[in-house]
Amino acid sequence: MDEKQRKERLRTIITAASERVWGVERTEALQPTLEEMVDQLVQVTAFPLALEEEPAFFLR
Repeated sequence: MDEKQRKERLRTIITAASERVWGVERTEALQPTLEEMVDQLVQVTAFPLALEEEPAFFLR
């Protein structure tokens, strides 16, 4: 999985989790912050490896 794929997968997971917690409208308002979070998380070495496991773990 390359960096672009990890970013897209992270974006999907974080957006879905955010929508469940805060709702769609607030998630849309937080989008710039979420993008920064995705960029930072992709740089962490352990987190991208965890994405290859079940993503539902991150949505609990």
